[in-house]
Amino acid sequence: MLKGGRSDRGFRYCRLAMGLYHRGVTADGKRFQDRYPDQTKKLAKMVQDAGIEGLGVEYWSPAPHWKSNGQLGGGPNKNATLASFTATESAAMGDAMVADLDYLVENSKETPSSPPRPKVIWWSLQNEPNQCAS
Repeated sequence: MLKGGRSDRGFRYCRLAMGLYHRGVTADGKRFQDRYPDQTKKLAKMVQDAGIEGLGVEYWSPAPHWKSNGQLGGGPNKNATLASFTATESAAMGDAMVADLDYLVENSKETPSSPPRPKVIWWSLQNEPNQCAS
């Protein structure tokens, strides 16, 4: 389904679900990182081998720090919202998300001097199923 070296068909990018597929988190719970060793490098290799343009990064769940329940998913009450809607916290969450995108590109390198491989083609913040904003 991916291009696999063809230019006449196949998907142009791979959707990457942050908080679902890519869900390792930093100690403070603010940013995503590899869930297992070399996850991002393996993802970059898949992008390269498939011949696609890059990643469509979607936040299916913000990192736990930014949520009222402190979890990746909705939890037992299924009604977690963002922990804060203040301008300061919203800006900090936005900065953390940009840092997540930088992490994906920088940690895809084979060696520190290698050029980054996958491009982030687009990104979005999705609304989690069964959850709402208040």
